[in-house]
Amino acid sequence: MELIIADANIFVYLFKCNLLERFLSNTLYEIAVTQEVFDELTDSKRRITRGYPELRNRIITARHNKTASITINVININELELSNESLRCYYYLEDEGELDAGEIESIPLALEKGARFLSNDDDAINAANTMKQGLGILFNEFCNEMLSHELITEEELQGILEIIQ
Repeated sequence: MELIIADANIFVYLFKCNLLERFLSNTLYEIAVTQEVFDELTDSKRRITRGYPELRNRIITARHNKTASITINVININELELSNESLRCYYYLEDEGELDAGEIESIPLALEKGARFLSNDDDAINAANTMKQGLGILFNEFCNEMLSHELITEEELQGILEIIQ
């Protein structure tokens, strides 16, 4: 199973397309987020949670209900012993100040874990691929990959592409 470190915006798009459960329960990808991204999705004071309260409930269920069919792993980057390369990446992104906290944590985590970072934010993907070529993947490209693995249909892909534009 390939590890994917996802940015918060991905969950909103999948929720709006009714594909969140399929994304979190597939057998090709293990989905993980940083603690910061989890907080973006579940903290009632944050914009995403206020806009999509049912998304919040589903993410909390995926995280804490071990009998649920969907799962999401939450990794606290502060509890890991990061390699020098991942630490340099983290501090470089933090010093640049161009990305949000979830992206600043997610990119070094993906680097550390040999995973891919998934986002719909061009700046975040460019930053990830500057750190290591192929580290970041844009959501629309990932959706094409999901289509090729028959995780979504062509019709579902078109629905996603309409929402992200």
